[in-house]
Amino acid sequence: MNQIGLPTELSTETCYIDFYIKTILAFQNNYSQNGSPLPLCIMTSGSTNEKTLRLLEANNYFGMPKSQVTIVQQGLGVPALENNNAKIAIDHQGHGYKIQAKPHGHGDIHALIYSEGVAKKWLQHGIKWAVFFQDTNGLAFHTLPLALGLSAKMNLIMNSLAVPRKANQAIGGIVQLTNTKTNEQR
Repeated sequence: MNQIGLPTELSTETCYIDFYIKTILAFQNNYSQNGSPLPLCIMTSGSTNEKTLRLLEANNYFGMPKSQVTIVQQGLGVPALENNNAKIAIDHQGHGYKIQAKPHGHGDIHALIYSEGVAKKWLQHGIKWAVFFQDTNGLAFHTLPLALGLSAKMNLIMNSLAVPRKANQAIGGIVQLTNTKTNEQR
């Protein structure tokens, strides 16, 4: 199962993509001018593309018209590293000469929406704002209307939301803080 097929919570076991689509459709119904469709673009990798398509198709795109959803797929990836010394990881299945590859990362979405013509299409359809979110952070959706409203009110070209992060926690950070007295980084 891929990330967007995981349940957001245990009582209803609503999966992430269902939650996201239902929320986008509610935003569209309540806030979109003239009920204009709010597009959804999903970035997949070679290992998640087929699973994502099957999940969407098996559930009739969770009520969103298929034409409103765009799938962009990352390339083959970058060489995987085996350790902190940056030793290239070798795929030991087969002949042992193939380098393991991992997806580029979340930042690929920007290049893909440009190279696949998604951004141009959205602009032609009057889309003024784009929201980028990680695949399994359903709570972030509760803050999106506030972030978009603040961005519009303050005429911001970019705005970021983040969750509290503890030092050494295995989640990404958008900034690194350094204590100038101790040089400790967080």
